[in-house]
Amino acid sequence: SGLTPAQMSDPDAFLRDGRDGTQVELPSRIASVEHPPAVASLLIWGGGDFMKTLKAAVLLGRDCETVAAIACGMIGALKGDRVIPAALKLSLIHI
Repeated sequence: SGLTPAQMSDPDAFLRDGRDGTQVELPSRIASVEHPPAVASLLIWGGGDFMKTLKAAVLLGRDCETVAAIACGMIGALKGDRVIPAALKLSLIHI
């Protein structure tokens, strides 16, 4: 399960032991179940607008970089890179 015996015996231990209680070297199955509904909600709320979706995803908090990457990646896959503002693309060249 990725949880330590102490975490399994204490249901609230995962709240004290880190972001979601999983060991660092193991994938998080606790936080990842939140991603699909968050992404779907952002895509609906953003209505296909890349920046509106990106801003909402970041403001959502928690695992916001993953949710933003998935939601905005899906918009980009469906609509192409023309939906990404030119200034944002130019800023990425310097990273």
